[in-house]
Amino acid sequence: MTLSLRGRGPGAVVKTRCSPGSGVVGFVGTADALIDSLEFACAPIVNTSGLAIGERVANSPRIGADNGQAFALTMCPSGQIARGINIRVGDNLDAFGLICGTLP
Repeated sequence: MTLSLRGRGPGAVVKTRCSPGSGVVGFVGTADALIDSLEFACAPIVNTSGLAIGERVANSPRIGADNGQAFALTMCPSGQIARGINIRVGDNLDAFGLICGTLP
């Protein structure tokens, strides 16, 4: 899904998504005082009756600059998928986190 750009800063709407039939289960990126870049870990939804999540298979394209120090992959608990995000912003992206849960 592509969300509209919000705020007054320059930039373009970035399309980042997992392949059809899969969803976000984690993220990795680079940061110093601010978040410099993010990639989202994707995993397939393997069972439509129980909506089970499979093993992570790919990362989405990176968003942002290649500045900062790399930070470790942060994953949702096993069997959960991203259902929302927690962010802290000012003029830039200060902090980022996923809200994970089971599928409805």
